Amino acid sequence: MKTRLITLLVLWTACLWLVPSASAQLRWRVSVKFILSSGGNRPSTGIINTDEEVQTQIDNANEFLRSYGRGYQFQLTEIVDLSGVSQWYGSDRDEKAALEAAAEADKTKYAYRDNAINIYINGNPGSAICSFPPGDDIIFMGQGSRSTSVFHESGHYFNLSHTFNGETELNSNGTVCTNGCSCAQIIGGNSDGVTDTIADHTCWDTQNLISQGNFAVNYSSLSAANQLRVDNIHFNIMSYHDTRERLTSDQLDRATDASNGDRFKAASGRTRFVATTGDDVFGTGSSGSRFRTVARGVTVANSGDIVLLRSGSYDEAITITKPVTLRATRGNAIVGL
Repeated sequence: MKTRLITLLVLWTACLWLVPSASAQLRWRVSVKFILSSGGNRPSTGIINTDEEVQTQIDNANEFLRSYGRGYQFQLTEIVDLSGVSQWYGSDRDEKAALEAAAEADKTKYAYRDNAINIYINGNPGSAICSFPPGDDIIFMGQGSRSTSVFHESGHYFNLSHTFNGETELNSNGTVCTNGCSCAQIIGGNSDGVTDTIADHTCWDTQNLISQGNFAVNYSSLSAANQLRVDNIHFNIMSYHDTRERLTSDQLDRATDASNGDRFKAASGRTRFVATTGDDVFGTGSSGSRFRTVARGVTVANSGDIVLLRSGSYDEAITITKPVTLRATRGNAIVGL
């Protein structure tokens, strides 16, 4: 009976991978700080200057995450009006490192949290910035940010690069061009560190341009599979395109590895990866070094963790005696003899 229950659980969570209402087990804590002006006020205009605008960005990010059924969610723990530091109210995003140093030197004054993603919002008209792990770990946002910037910058926090990372512009003779999208050669970048994304460029603002840059044909001429690859770039959270509402499976894996590692302080638990091609002896449970059996994943997992199974059949009978969640990704997983 216990084996049967486990089988049903995994099949059920595999179905949740397709259902937007999937509940979450692992939460990424977020602490938001509004840097007030010398007069004690938040910005009066801009993209993110009210509690409601912050909550909406968190809610929208969570809606996207739920659609993947991995059990992840952002948890907004607080919104703080930060007075006494108005010298940063108009600061440009390039001053992020200095702001972070000040915040870490006086955590009480800056409401800096050691267990959360720290987002500082000021009145500068510029956009947002975040650095990659393991170093700098605050997000600094101005009022020129986008409605998806919390999710986008959190992607950087969890080690996701821009989809266009490595892009170049050249003159017709192959020399470096500085005329932006007017350059003779627009070469997409594909150095984002994941294998299931194709090249992207900030000048490729339509599906046709992405398709032409990667496949030398218009979008309408592509197979359904390659149209999906184009769409995964054109609508990617980590792009600079107008609509940003998705991540690829490999991007989610990369972010999960960062959450398990250098960015664990902001997470409520870890994810242990399991695959039928994994290895219980040498595997570490990361996305690139998966365990072979569900039993090994459950043994290593702590209470509250997620054991994430790649698709396949796991011919094993196990008894689970701790509160962990089994979920399936990239297809159905069946556990049982």
